[in-house]
Amino acid sequence: MNGTPAIAGTGMEQRSKLLIIGLGAVAAIGVACSVWLFTSAQQASMNFLRLEQQIREENTQLRDRLAAVEAERQGLEARLTTTGGRLEEVRHELEMVKGQYEELDAEYRSVQVERDQLAGQVQQMSTEREQLQDQMARLSGEKSALEQTEAELKRTLDRLEQENRRLTERLDDLTHRAAAGAVIGVMAGAVPTAAMQTIELPPIVVQQGGGRPVTPAPVTGKVVQVDRAHQFAVVNKGRRDGVQQGMTFQVSRNGNPIGKMTALRVRDNFTACDLGRSTAAAVAVGDQILVLP
Repeated sequence: MNGTPAIAGTGMEQRSKLLIIGLGAVAAIGVACSVWLFTSAQQASMNFLRLEQQIREENTQLRDRLAAVEAERQGLEARLTTTGGRLEEVRHELEMVKGQYEELDAEYRSVQVERDQLAGQVQQMSTEREQLQDQMARLSGEKSALEQTEAELKRTLDRLEQENRRLTERLDDLTHRAAAGAVIGVMAGAVPTAAMQTIELPPIVVQQGGGRPVTPAPVTGKVVQVDRAHQFAVVNKGRRDGVQQGMTFQVSRNGNPIGKMTALRVRDNFTACDLGRSTAAAVAVGDQILVLP
């Protein structure tokens, strides 16, 4: 029984020591924790100070950047205002350009219409030019033909003048021969009076009792020679019958008129007359002529 309390006291002491050791350990741990907490607090405080300093520096930089951004914003607003004014001017200019474009488009369409019209006129003028060229070529050919015809007519005229001179000389010679033969025959008594050529005198106007003059009968004759190649004829009426140069004869056959001719060379008993183309084709030797005084 006495031994048991001793053991119990020894156990209590051991528990007290263990408790003290535990409390010391806890105190040591508390101190260590306090030290760690203090150190951590100091480190955190230093970190906070550094973070605060960094934040302040960043804040200062942000303020500077904000000031720069504000200045840039104001500049952009000024530029925007300027750009807005310029935009209004550009809009106004655009409206003007649009109006000018519409005018130019209308003028362009008008020019296109005029161009089409001019193209049509050019085509028409080209056609007319080709036609004129054809006409010029045809007229050139006709001119050449006319020049040839003129040359032939000149040669024909020269030949006719030569033939006219020859016929005139022949008529004069025949007239002189006829006159000389008549004189010689009368003087020699070889030609009877009845066989001599009857010479018709110009008509005589006789006054009857102081009244109106009597109108003479028309002078008539015949065609005695025809030259259709040179379009002339010879009639048996001349100066003694009242024929004058330029006088017009009416040619008839069996009482029907067939044409006219004009006196060119007038001799005493013969006249050379110019025939028209139609008359030259119709007249023949023996046709009657009528000359009105």
